[in-house]
Amino acid sequence: MRTQRTHVWAGVYRTIQEAASDARRGSVASKGSSSRRSSSFEQQRWVQHQIEEAKKLREDGNRPGASRGILKEVLAGYLVGHVTPISILDFGGGLALEYLRLQAARLPMKNIRFCVIETPTICRAGRAFFRFEERVNFRSTLPSAGRRINIFHAANSLHYVLDWKKFLARALSLKPELLVLPGVMAGPIPTFGSLQSYYGNRLPVWFWNEDEFISVVEGLGYDCVFRNQAEARYFGRVRDLPMSNFPRSHRLRRKCDLVFRRNTARQA
Repeated sequence: MRTQRTHVWAGVYRTIQEAASDARRGSVASKGSSSRRSSSFEQQRWVQHQIEEAKKLREDGNRPGASRGILKEVLAGYLVGHVTPISILDFGGGLALEYLRLQAARLPMKNIRFCVIETPTICRAGRAFFRFEERVNFRSTLPSAGRRINIFHAANSLHYVLDWKKFLARALSLKPELLVLPGVMAGPIPTFGSLQSYYGNRLPVWFWNEDEFISVVEGLGYDCVFRNQAEARYFGRVRDLPMSNFPRSHRLRRKCDLVFRRNTARQA
């Protein structure tokens, strides 16, 4: 009889770098295993999962469970009073699933340019899937400073970034007006690193103290204009994060959705 999985993460580390070191030591006996994000997010089964999800969303983006995150609502409000075209940069956006959700919401997509930052393997699959769609493009690195970006979006992806402070500083050097972060692993807990079981690998991930995370972003010239607890689905149902294997002080019940707006007065 198959044992039901009850935990996703294991271990409490001072930093994600310590978690990564532990993962590397543990993978010595298992050739091909890696703690890097790309190892799991470039596997063929993950790519195929993205393609299948994209096909479903293209057929019916309004089906139950298809709408996730907060980008649709943020963009609908942003479009009021803004001159198009609008450029959206989506870090870790898979096969541009968020673009397909926006398209299903019947927003004025013809004036929206959507760029996904992903692994090289996902980028190749994305270019093939959207080969007839000029408004969507894929790249594996952030664009150079000076390119105009209206919205920087990163859903459920920042916690995989080793040096997240440096990455955010680099991303915000593009001076997007809005920073939209659905599914941040943050709450009233200490900041720590852990290891996530994912497609046979142990991926190092961050958990953050929410106030600390917000303070870092605000120090980069952005004001938090929205914060809210986010629902998440684990093991087939919406529930609290499965963290009963952690000390009570480190258990995060819900992820949070955060939206920041560029403070032009502070950056002048």
